[in-house]
Amino acid sequence: MKEYGILYSRTVFPKENRLYWLNFCALTNMLPKDLQKEIKDLSIEINSKYKDVIIIPMDNLIIPGCVTKPEAIEEVAKSIYQGMLDIFKRLSGDENCIRLVYGVGELPEEHMKTVETTHEIGSFPIMIKIGHFLDYGPGGKGSGSTYEPGLFKV
Repeated sequence: MKEYGILYSRTVFPKENRLYWLNFCALTNMLPKDLQKEIKDLSIEINSKYKDVIIIPMDNLIIPGCVTKPEAIEEVAKSIYQGMLDIFKRLSGDENCIRLVYGVGELPEEHMKTVETTHEIGSFPIMIKIGHFLDYGPGGKGSGSTYEPGLFKV
């Protein structure tokens, strides 16, 4: 087992927002072309800037994930969070619509060599913790989905 920094991000638009549907869209090719391009450009920028500390690169998804060396996760998380906020402010005028959760946890080193994206890692304790907090906040699954934006460390 080895420690890694892990993050996931997603949009959290309120129901009355015209972009609410993005909260549930996992199909990148269904996104508006300008948004697809912006997310791809951000992932290229992040993966280039942090190439020395990234283990699994940020992907080009509306729900991006990334794995880093543990000491770098906070800096990378802040950069992705700010980059996604900037994208939505620029394209739609919406601010404060991103929820990013990150943490540090142990994963099997051999397993990490076999996955290409964060979404392929599987159900390890740190992944479950980050995923549950991303979707439900501190109350857990019984509290219902959360649409509270922000940058959260678990």
